[in-house]
Amino acid sequence: MGGMDDGGETPASKKKKNAGDDEDDADYDDLHAKYANYMRDLYRLMGGFYLKVAQEMSINPHIPLAYREAFKVFQEECPHLP
Repeated sequence: MGGMDDGGETPASKKKKNAGDDEDDADYDDLHAKYANYMRDLYRLMGGFYLKVAQEMSINPHIPLAYREAFKVFQEECPHLP
């Protein structure tokens, strides 16, 4: 409608296109679980701004759960500057 072309996709073809989404989600979840603690340690090492970013990421619902869980430590256990 309105001059936009949907590429000729029908609801059935869209459903087929999304059939592997569960497998893709599981693959991404595995990767997130693998790297979340690494990222937590990296942000702790870099400090300052990155700790603030991690704090924000720990409460952002758009961030994968593995990262939110790993970054929760920064809500109360941030290293103090001398």
